[in-house]
Amino acid sequence: NFFSTAQKSSKQENTIQNTSTVFNSLLSDTLTLTVYAAFDKLEPVRITSDLNWRTNPFWMEKGEAFNFIFKDTILVRGQYSRMLLMFNGHVISNSSSDNYNETFRSILLTREILSADTFISPPPINFPFEVGAPDSLVFPLQD
Repeated sequence: NFFSTAQKSSKQENTIQNTSTVFNSLLSDTLTLTVYAAFDKLEPVRITSDLNWRTNPFWMEKGEAFNFIFKDTILVRGQYSRMLLMFNGHVISNSSSDNYNETFRSILLTREILSADTFISPPPINFPFEVGAPDSLVFPLQD
């Protein structure tokens, strides 16, 4: 992961690489992150996908969810307390505290993070938050 500067021993690298290879084979080449304006409108949320490395703003009304595609890395910046991030039908818990990157001033999600068993398993039958599932799902055009 080019965002990490931590040094690892060759034994750790082999273990991480082998685990990552197994998980990555379960994910498609292109991944989709859902940004859900669950608690209030987002004005705007800024998304940077590794497909073009441009930061694009998106204004979302409460209840809307937008899908964003990426290959290995995506950055999300906005009003974190108003949104939920979802992958493969699962809410990414504590995304703003666990995945916030000071360098990019954004939530940074990678293929490696999203390869966790939690996100590979089938999504829950019931939406895990009282606010309920999104009212609408939008696939904004990205070039």
